[in-house]
Amino acid sequence: MAPFVDNALLKGAVPAAVFWYLWFRNDQQPRKHSQLVATLLTVAVAIVAGRTLANFLPFRPRPLATPEVMGANVKTSAFFEDWSSMPSDHAVMFFTLAGCIFLIARREGIALFLHAAFFVCAARVLFGLHFLSDVVVGAVVGTAIAFAVMPVLTQLVQRLRQGIRWTMRPQVEYPLLFLVTFQFATMFDGARDLAIRAARFLF
Repeated sequence: MAPFVDNALLKGAVPAAVFWYLWFRNDQQPRKHSQLVATLLTVAVAIVAGRTLANFLPFRPRPLATPEVMGANVKTSAFFEDWSSMPSDHAVMFFTLAGCIFLIARREGIALFLHAAFFVCAARVLFGLHFLSDVVVGAVVGTAIAFAVMPVLTQLVQRLRQGIRWTMRPQVEYPLLFLVTFQFATMFDGARDLAIRAARFLF
């Protein structure tokens, strides 16, 4: 499998870098900062929506776990066998990010749409992690959530910041934002691993 399919530097680090570029480019524009914070919240909503759809839609095996596509002797991990392919959570997340960034800065948003389409989704189709329809549906869902939810959350974040006069110190705010963007950049691998280990320990 091509190394860039699961390479966080080539996938999640790109929108994370764009996020911080826009944050510091608009350092004196509180509305832009509210939009960027709303972007992170919108992506969280999209991830929940994507997982909900995957759980409630009819189960669809991934191409790698389909003998008719990959051959009868192909062996896959339990992860691919148990995790429904429809819709692609990568497509949902990265197209949500691209859509939100597009609402803030069109040039950067278009660049992230292209990145999501070719570096993230196309690679996952080519190497059997998803069917084309999985990523198309995920892209539509992610883009729709970005355009529908992000403006609403932006207004909410603005009101909260104005209402409580949020003036968090940069030495506190920036590390917190970094931790959040790091989790997005790595598709929450660390958080999911800790959650799985905690669940095994407790149950």
